[in-house]
Amino acid sequence: MRPPVNIDQLRQAITDADAIPIEAGGRTFIIRPPELLSDDEYAQLQAADEADITAQARIMVDDYDGFVAAGGSAMLLGRIIGDAEREKEAAQGKSSGESEGSSGS
Repeated sequence: MRPPVNIDQLRQAITDADAIPIEAGGRTFIIRPPELLSDDEYAQLQAADEADITAQARIMVDDYDGFVAAGGSAMLLGRIIGDAEREKEAAQGKSSGESEGSSGS
């Protein structure tokens, strides 16, 4: 039998790996990964019209109204998420490429 999963540790690991901090207006806001949303928030995210990025942003950012007041917007949020996803993909590509290159030496 495997040991029990510690939910607090799992949530922290997901936060460390996938949450995106944003500094704006002297504050730090967090874009929460879908795994850290409540069941109700996740259902709202799924129900949101794909084209309504503001509705999605309100769910994903820990304090969307504060984020907007600090100069943020749903469009900027989309850019931040896209950039973070590309960076993560590039880092994963480098990791596998580096290990392949070092094994061939």
